[in-house]
Amino acid sequence: MLKKSLRLSSTDFDGLKLKRPQKTLKNPYFTLKIYENSLKKPRFGVVVSKAVDKRSTIRNKLKRLFFEGLGAIINTIGSADYVIIVNKSAIKVGKTLIFSEISKLLTIYPQSPNPKP
Repeated sequence: MLKKSLRLSSTDFDGLKLKRPQKTLKNPYFTLKIYENSLKKPRFGVVVSKAVDKRSTIRNKLKRLFFEGLGAIINTIGSADYVIIVNKSAIKVGKTLIFSEISKLLTIYPQSPNPKP
């Protein structure tokens, strides 16, 4: 799990809704929206809507899974706000595929000049 300082709060989400994403990357399992931030650290948010699954336990399990995958590669990511919007097809795939897709999309995106060492 990520530290609370690295997660986007609900008020941060509201502020991001008014902005245009700097970059949007998609794959069959989720959409990654990248927003600029003025902080020196990356922040992450995961959105799993009721359209994915009506059971909150499944939605929370998916959120934890994505946060765990992000925690594994946090040191290689540049400073920005990242929002992951999970698709329904993510329920059926395994943990390793989700982790590899997260790292693949984040390596496609050009990093900021000062990623964490």
